[in-house]
Amino acid sequence: MQRTFVRKLGITCVVLVFVGMSVLSIALIARAQQDSPFVLKNQTVPLVSHAQLMGPASSQQQLNLSVGLQLRNQQELDNLLSAMYNPHSSMYHHFLTPQAFADEFGPTADQQQQVKGYLRQQGLTVTHVAPNGLLIDATATVAQAEAAFQVTINNYMLGSNAFFANANPPVIPTSLSSIIASIGGLDNSVHMHPLYHLVSPPHGKPAPGLGNTRVSHLHASPKAAQSGYWPSDLNGAYDGTAL
Repeated sequence: MQRTFVRKLGITCVVLVFVGMSVLSIALIARAQQDSPFVLKNQTVPLVSHAQLMGPASSQQQLNLSVGLQLRNQQELDNLLSAMYNPHSSMYHHFLTPQAFADEFGPTADQQQQVKGYLRQQGLTVTHVAPNGLLIDATATVAQAEAAFQVTINNYMLGSNAFFANANPPVIPTSLSSIIASIGGLDNSVHMHPLYHLVSPPHGKPAPGLGNTRVSHLHASPKAAQSGYWPSDLNGAYDGTAL
């Protein structure tokens, strides 16, 4: 009787140990998969392949980063947008308020907190979160950004234009792959310029397409400019006149 009890107890202990090891293994595998790297393949810089490498960027150079978060309920949003612009729909021109949009389609507070926590864990300083939660701004040195996103940031030259850029796409944990959509600020390869220089170029000659019309970039009329958008254009496009 005692021997039978000891045997059953031993079998029970073995089973418990086996089950415990199986559960632990599953948990470790799940955690490893969650923390495995995910590559943001859309975050490459096309100009890098055509530019001349000038060397690594200064490790202490300051970067202003902007982490883009993904929308929620994307299919519902697509359906809503289609209905809003369908004259036969009951939702035609029933536009959402910014707060309603953020509540329904923006990242949740928990998702935003996950991203902010990860950035701070990597040594970055979170400076601002957009009201709809879709953008989280942060500052970092080149060294911090390289370590956080497993990138190499170099200086390049293309013609007379110097710029810095990441040589490879950034990497994030797989656990954040369904939240983070993009990381801006790892390069400055694209420089934005105002369009008024097309209206009144520095040498004083009219821009192509303007003939001999003399215009000032401060007082040009929409008809003469032929470039860019004016307040009246934007009001008309977005039905903002009533506002």
